[in-house]
Amino acid sequence: MPPLHFLISKTLQRSQRDFLVFALRQSVEGAEYSILTSTDLSQGDLNQWTVLDANFPAAAGGNITTFTETDLPLDTSKRFYVIQRVGR
Repeated sequence: MPPLHFLISKTLQRSQRDFLVFALRQSVEGAEYSILTSTDLSQGDLNQWTVLDANFPAAAGGNITTFTETDLPLDTSKRFYVIQRVGR
């Protein structure tokens, strides 16, 4: 399966709570995606990563899906993501 491409569109701060919005390009309508995050790329085993959503649904009627991560810790200086399609 080809890699998924995503674009971090904006990081905003509101009421001392950071949140991140990104768009998953080339998503497949009806598919579900697992979204993982880590602050440390040395955690090569994805089982050590934090699962933000295990079954995030792709947007209907298009090939771009957006995801918003809320309540990022205020001291977060870097964050990495892995997005995997769940099932087939």
